[in-house]
Amino acid sequence: MDSNVPRRSFLTTSGLLLGSVAATPAAALERLLNPGRGPAQAQRGTWIPSEALLQRLPDLMREASVPAVSIGVVEGGEVTFARALGVRNSTTGEPANEHTVFEAASLSKPPVAYVAMLLRDEGLLDIDRPLVEYVEPAQLLDDPRARRLTARHLMSQSSGLRNWRRPKDTEFPLSFEPGSQYQYSGEGFVWLLRVLEQITGTGFVRLMRERLFDPLGLDATTFLWNPSFADRMATGHNRQGEPTRGGMHLTMARAHHEIAAKWSKPAENWMWDDLVSAAREEDPSREPAAGGLVPNAAASLLTTAAQYALFTAQVLDSPPPGPAALSPESRALMLTLHTTVQGPLAWGLGFALEDRGDSRYVWHWGNNGDFHSFVIGDVTAGRTLVVLTNAAGGPGVYKAIVRDAVGFDPASLDWI
Repeated sequence: MDSNVPRRSFLTTSGLLLGSVAATPAAALERLLNPGRGPAQAQRGTWIPSEALLQRLPDLMREASVPAVSIGVVEGGEVTFARALGVRNSTTGEPANEHTVFEAASLSKPPVAYVAMLLRDEGLLDIDRPLVEYVEPAQLLDDPRARRLTARHLMSQSSGLRNWRRPKDTEFPLSFEPGSQYQYSGEGFVWLLRVLEQITGTGFVRLMRERLFDPLGLDATTFLWNPSFADRMATGHNRQGEPTRGGMHLTMARAHHEIAAKWSKPAENWMWDDLVSAAREEDPSREPAAGGLVPNAAASLLTTAAQYALFTAQVLDSPPPGPAALSPESRALMLTLHTTVQGPLAWGLGFALEDRGDSRYVWHWGNNGDFHSFVIGDVTAGRTLVVLTNAAGGPGVYKAIVRDAVGFDPASLDWI
């Protein structure tokens, strides 16, 4: 799960065998001498990474011990670039491609906020109504300020909730008056998950599929692994580029599907109480805590780079029309500064924001330890770039890709 301040360093080792990317030698040499950051890169009129960067990318991945990276670019509502390099698993050598599915970590939060705003458009959710009027989690009620928390507070990262409570915490006090300042919280999105289930009567995984992923045609995007993903999932890797054991996501998802078969109730239909009951059945020795449960509204999204870029395009100006489109008012609310973070960085609803001159950008990062990801979108130009990686050294790779592609150095990359 994401921590409040993700790691910023990575080890540089070598030895991973990665595929090469073809590039015109003359053009590659020119861009290596003039990497294209700044006005020259902006004049390309695209966020597709330069050939020079793509040529250097296998070396960057080796140095950071990152076996696979997937890049997706959407411009004008269409996928203009989708490419993956490397291998899904450094031991088996299975190649990655643009259809490979990665853990997206905290890129989970913006789609959940988006569905919340869809329900706002339908009159089912009042984002300024106290959440205790929908669902009342007992562990928060020791702090009277919790009774004033709203969906707007949770989605703008101004709730005052810590990132995650520990399983044995009997109290979970807020750090400040809701809405008064920034503090990142995954726990808040789990509360939002429960509210969305309560007002729709639909299990979270199914709700996200029916309301967002199916209408957008995102068939490789879900909050809960299922067996159809077995031959296309990337494996997480540590800082030495060694495969991890699959993390709690895959392990817990497989156990859920076994229990679902026993219960004759598909796991995607489970409500929160079902999830907690399943977790207790799977491991009676541990009391379930929100941060350790899958599906998880804050951190368990699985997707491809291109599909997540298509989702992000729905938030930008002039989004593609379709059944999952937000009202202009709700979309504007997601893009409005609600919480100041630092300098040009702020939070809207779901997405973080960065202002640069007359331009506004949406962005978010993901960190599940052995998976790292980043998304950035130009609100006015309608461009979106997504980078997904499957190793602890991922930030060093995605930062190089983002800086090359967008043509400037986003403040968000230094803040992460």
